[in-house]
Amino acid sequence: MMGPGQDNLNPRFVGDPKCMKATLRGLFPVLLSVLFLALLSLQGQAASVVGPIGASLTSSPSSLQKSILASVAAGQTKVTVSPGTYTVKVPSGQDHVVHLANVSNLEIVLTGVTLISGPQAPFFFFENCSNVTVTGGTFRHDTVPFSQGTVTAVSTAKGTVDVQIAAGYPTTLTNASYFPSNGWFNVFSAATRNWKAGIGDVWYSGIKSLSGGKFRFTVTSGLDGLVPLQVGDLVALRGTVNDDCYLYGCGGMKINGAVFQSSCGFAVHELTGAGGNRYTFALQRGPAPSGASDLPLFASNADGFHSEGVAKGPTLTNCSIAYCDDDAIAIGGGHGVVLASGGTLTFAALGASYCAAGDVLHLYDAEEGLLGDATVTLVSCSASSGGLPLPSNFDAYAGASDLTFFTVTLDKSVGNVGYVANASRQGAGFLVQGCTVLNNRERGLLIKASNGTIQNNTITGSTVSGIALVPEMQDWVEADYSRNVTISGNTIAGVGIWQDPGEWIAGALTIAEFDTATGVYVPLPGGHRSVTVSGNTFTGNLGANVVVSSAQNVSFLNNCFVNPMPAATTRGYWPGVDYTALYWITESTGVTISGNVVSNPGTAMKHVVTATATAQVVSQ
Repeated sequence: MMGPGQDNLNPRFVGDPKCMKATLRGLFPVLLSVLFLALLSLQGQAASVVGPIGASLTSSPSSLQKSILASVAAGQTKVTVSPGTYTVKVPSGQDHVVHLANVSNLEIVLTGVTLISGPQAPFFFFENCSNVTVTGGTFRHDTVPFSQGTVTAVSTAKGTVDVQIAAGYPTTLTNASYFPSNGWFNVFSAATRNWKAGIGDVWYSGIKSLSGGKFRFTVTSGLDGLVPLQVGDLVALRGTVNDDCYLYGCGGMKINGAVFQSSCGFAVHELTGAGGNRYTFALQRGPAPSGASDLPLFASNADGFHSEGVAKGPTLTNCSIAYCDDDAIAIGGGHGVVLASGGTLTFAALGASYCAAGDVLHLYDAEEGLLGDATVTLVSCSASSGGLPLPSNFDAYAGASDLTFFTVTLDKSVGNVGYVANASRQGAGFLVQGCTVLNNRERGLLIKASNGTIQNNTITGSTVSGIALVPEMQDWVEADYSRNVTISGNTIAGVGIWQDPGEWIAGALTIAEFDTATGVYVPLPGGHRSVTVSGNTFTGNLGANVVVSSAQNVSFLNNCFVNPMPAATTRGYWPGVDYTALYWITESTGVTISGNVVSNPGTAMKHVVTATATAQVVSQ
């Protein structure tokens, strides 16, 4: 077994000692082949520095991957890497440190192992794999894939903000390979190092390098928040987004006990495949990077966990996700926008594998109201729309490089269809249980899937909403509404701290959909169906604690509200939300509210339930 002071991350083989001689005889030609290939790869090129942090050992940059592949070729089902801290690099021609394709029935044990890579060097890519388990491991980037610093000047008249980058953090802000030339930065309190309340994303259109690690941002919006940006505030800026652990087309996978620090994008991202994957991991701020004394403000550049388009939804248990620069846990899929409806249905969607015969489609009208479900009996696809234009208001598809145009025959006719969502590839059957979410940007849990359970989780400090069931079909190429979802035993505390008056996801718990083109909540019949919310605790949340729209048959049973609305806010004002009501309900039928317990309400709370004229609510 190789240790952390050696020039390879060679795993040890686990097997029956009685078979060791036979195993070694069988492995001998494999090892010779691996050695020969490694020698060939080093000819004519400089060796990369790989090894324990602080060491200057040399090795092939693909040492970890080669060791794993050698074990797989030898028929091993368990690979264990010796405990230690290793600096690793992405092999030439790859996007990740380790890329495994079509591998099945393997466990990679990384207990006691820390892998450190550069800012654009994500760790694992599993492609069309099944029943692969990663146990343990800490994964960290140094240099970190984001930057941060302190505001030194603000000019609202000129629309500029000057930021001094902290020592040890990237100063490549004007290099588009590392940082976007236009985007946003986020504001943190210097006193608490948490997201600053009352001010959301600050959007910029350009960055100019000044001197001594100082940069000037040309700001387009965000300086008019409820709380102003001030000299001395801390800011953090996400860099290029990658997936540290990417599972494409996989099923039956397990990530168990991994820790991600200073992640370069989604810490874990699953896309398409059979799904049914299981996760227990942590995402956290890492230690100060090399040359820095300030600890990181971000734990990741984007979502903590993102599930998209899998057949069976993920199971997340006892995960801990904090300080990610987007939703902590997101589960859903994509949708299609219909171009022609008649005897067949023609729609545009992302990815050639979006739809197949036998899939069940949820069908919506042009206002996103549910028309019904139908099964695909025949499907063809093309890279061309055949001259059919995309709807002018559907900005989410603009410039899409992998847009596919599907023509499908359905087992029934359901009317004039505007949108489709593939229920067979939407993460149905998900479970999020016993997880902790702390101080993330946007939503704690963003759910766009059905037949799932959200149970016994704690969500604290999310900037927009704690739990959001929202398809956002006009904002993103994502979907769907949720059906048959149980939300029970959760604690949602102190969320919605940005207090944006224009925010339509305006409840600590939001079950809704919004038409961004018309500026109203999607009218009945909507698409959410049969959601049960029971035994949850809401603590210290500003504004409406629960917002519901575009839904039928939603039950709220025995929920507890502790110190609701401790201060006044106007969050949700522009979309029309009553931010003085504990529950705000619109465009919904069959809503039942029973068994509330409200203790120590703040003076900003004026109503328990506000229901608009388009809502049917039974309070008991």
